Amino acid sequence: AELIRSVSEQYRVPIDELEEQVLRARAFDALIGNLNRQESDKLFVPGEGRIALVDHERCFAPTTEIHPFLLENCSPMPADLENELRSLDREELQMSLGDYLTAQQIDAILARRDRVLEACVESR
Repeated sequence: AELIRSVSEQYRVPIDELEEQVLRARAFDALIGNLNRQESDKLFVPGEGRIALVDHERCFAPTTEIHPFLLENCSPMPADLENELRSLDREELQMSLGDYLTAQQIDAILARRDRVLEACVESR
C-alpha cells in the first residue's frame, strides 16, 4: 500500500487506477500459477502510467496452488475482469493454448480461476 501510494504521488497516476492495475496483475499471476514472482519482476512504466510484469518463466504448472497474498485485497473485482474470467472455458483454452499447454495445465488454470473468483468477487 505504501509503495502504491508513493508511485501514485511521484508519477501523478491516480491511486485508484494504480490499485486496480495491481489487482489485475495479482489476478493474472494467480491465474497463470506464477509462484515465483520477484520484486524485480514488477516494473512501473512512467511514460504509460502502468505497471508491467516480466519473467513468466515458471508459470502454468499443473498445480492449483496460488500464493495467498495474491488473493488479499482483491475485491471489489472490476466487472470486466470478472466477466472475462467467468467466460474462460476449457474449449477456448484448448483451442488457444493447446499447442503449448497440456490438458492438466489447462485444468489447473480453470481451477485457479475458480479460486480467484471465489476469493475476489463480492456477493451480489
